[in-house]
Amino acid sequence: MSKMRHRGLPVPLLLHPGESLTYLEPSTHNPRKAQVGGRNSLKKISWHDVASRVVAASVGGYAMTYAVTICVTVLLPLSRTEAVLSAAMMSFLFYVGAIIWAFAAATPMRAWLGLLLSAGVSGLIAFPLVMAMSR
Repeated sequence: MSKMRHRGLPVPLLLHPGESLTYLEPSTHNPRKAQVGGRNSLKKISWHDVASRVVAASVGGYAMTYAVTICVTVLLPLSRTEAVLSAAMMSFLFYVGAIIWAFAAATPMRAWLGLLLSAGVSGLIAFPLVMAMSR
């Protein structure tokens, strides 16, 4: 396989039949880097953390998406129909962002806090505006 270096990592240029895609650098076999508690060590993740992130991504992400979509609908300077349609189309991006946030946060607690805080702020912004529009 032809390789080119990019930021210290091998990049495959051409894969011939029978070659594998293994990219272990000799520096990754350094026993000092593999010490438990070291900077590059792997942390064991419990299934509770994963389950919490999944629920945060699905339930918390839905709540955050719903609140942000209402907030964007109210704040867009378009006619009511166009604002609703535009915000509904953007809601898919909000939900994907919430899912990414749930799994990228350092801890499950930060994932929940980030999603619920953004949902709460969006709800607090949108609620008075929705109530004023309904009068």
